[in-house]
Amino acid sequence: MKKFRIIIYLLIVNFSSVYGQHIGNIKDSDGYTNLREKANSKSRIITSIKLEEEFYYESNNSSNWSKVQFKNFIGYIHNSRIQSIDSITNQISTFYLEYFKTKKSNVELNETYNEKLFKLSKIYPLATITSFCNLESDNQDFLIRQFESPISDMIELKKTYKKLLDYETYCSESNRIINAFEYSAKNIGIELNKELMNYERKLDSISKSYLSSNKITVPELLELIPKTHNQFSLLYSTTGPDHILYDTNFFYDTTRMIFEQVTTEKNEIFYLPSLMLSSYADGEFAETFIEYLELIIKIDSAKFCNSVKGKKYTNSNPIKYYYELNNCE
Repeated sequence: MKKFRIIIYLLIVNFSSVYGQHIGNIKDSDGYTNLREKANSKSRIITSIKLEEEFYYESNNSSNWSKVQFKNFIGYIHNSRIQSIDSITNQISTFYLEYFKTKKSNVELNETYNEKLFKLSKIYPLATITSFCNLESDNQDFLIRQFESPISDMIELKKTYKKLLDYETYCSESNRIINAFEYSAKNIGIELNKELMNYERKLDSISKSYLSSNKITVPELLELIPKTHNQFSLLYSTTGPDHILYDTNFFYDTTRMIFEQVTTEKNEIFYLPSLMLSSYADGEFAETFIEYLELIIKIDSAKFCNSVKGKKYTNSNPIKYYYELNNCE
């Protein structure tokens, strides 16, 4: 999981270096800005960028428009609608220092500052982490106590936490904010499952790639294999009517391809993960999963026995059934 977040950060740094670009957010009272195909206000709108979404931009001294890359889109936004990550970081740093100096006896002001603290972290997660990492330790300690004690019930802890995870490895202190969110969520009965959220993020990214290219790479297949029932539920949710992949065969295609990495491609890396996947056999897809499991066992039953011995899923069907059937003990 850490490797995944490090890659995200490196991509940000490398992209900025290659294109001479900066990271930015929009600045618009409407809460969104249009990304246009060309550098003029009458050009075709490619997509819209919301206040809470970060993008990369390249300024041009001879133009009032900046070239922008947002997700898989490249277009233009007027400079008046862009604020740089450096500018936002400076503003947040100033706010942090003001908050630190407030009189603790002023309850009303402290509540206002606390609400603003969480609002800024939701809208500007990278600037939040960056500003925090540059603070003195006593200022950091103060902010952590505030992150652990949200005042408002309206704070979207889960949504903000998910964004902050992208920058968990930004600096050695950034994980303190992540831990503070976990602590505050636990105190109000909310579960923040880091592994589940990382899986959800990978699934979302691969889903969008699949929609645009109708292809799944071998590394993506490996990342898709769920390690828990909750992760598998997310994968299976792609068949639901509210999911963007509802009208595709994403779930069935990807699970088939995972099994075939073992049965057809003889890819050893997928052997144990495919057994884990087969352990979730249930419902309408159960027969297909079991058929592949039987084929894997048929190829080498002794290997199957040795591979699942001691695993948690050995005590539940269908693995338990075939473990006993093949006299694995």
